[in-house]
Amino acid sequence: MSHLSHALFNKGDRLEVLKRENGPSTSTYYPATVVKSNKNQVFIEYQTLMVESNSKGPKRLSEFVDLGFVRPNPSKRKQRAL
Repeated sequence: MSHLSHALFNKGDRLEVLKRENGPSTSTYYPATVVKSNKNQVFIEYQTLMVESNSKGPKRLSEFVDLGFVRPNPSKRKQRAL
């Protein structure tokens, strides 16, 4: 379980989401925006990952993600360190 509190993330906040592809040795953080959050998860929309939509062309991928797989946007991490 993550040490992060859902209170850290509000609608519209930007963060990074860890996606493990092809096993735990291939992991990448993707930029995303918070749509909503609850106690253990955030519902996010990726900024760079797209999925095909039937009639409207590609759209941004969105999904619920456990808090253990998210971290604040790098610019926010730098501000907190100052």
